[in-house]
Amino acid sequence: MSFTIIDGGGRIEKGYTETVETKVAELRSNLFLITWKEISGTTINQSINQSIKFKILKRNWFIPI
Repeated sequence: MSFTIIDGGGRIEKGYTETVETKVAELRSNLFLITWKEISGTTINQSINQSIKFKILKRNWFIPI
């Protein structure tokens, strides 16, 4: 996955683009955990709960400080 930093909060410069390796784990039906580590040292853990029937996608981000 590639992304561009809009506001690095002092950790990394604005406009920096990075490509990271993601890991995806299915926790249960329609619930996934996606993780990656950025060059700044920040580890992202993102849980995604999707409901195709109701066309809903919910995301939660956990960014340790």
